[in-house]
Amino acid sequence: MKELIEFLAKNIVENPDSVGVTQDEQNGLKVVKLVVHPDDMGRIIGREGKIIKAVRSLVKIKSLKENRKIFLELVPVEGSPNHS
Repeated sequence: MKELIEFLAKNIVENPDSVGVTQDEQNGLKVVKLVVHPDDMGRIIGREGKIIKAVRSLVKIKSLKENRKIFLELVPVEGSPNHS
C-alpha cells in the first residue's frame, strides 16, 4: 500500500523528494499518512479534490482486496514556513 501511494504522489507533485508515506495502526484501522511539500498540496488535491479522491479510491480498492480498513490522510511537510 505504502509503495503504491508513494509512487502515485511522486508522479503528481513538483517536489518528489518531499513525499513521504507512513503507516500507523489505530483500533484496527490502518492510517496511512501522505506527507507532501506545502507547495504541492494543491497539485495532490486537484480541482474540487478530484486527484486525492482518485488516490483514495485506489486505496479503498486495494484495502478491500486485503480485507482491511485503510484511511489516507494528507499532511504538509512539518517545519515548512507554510505549515502551522
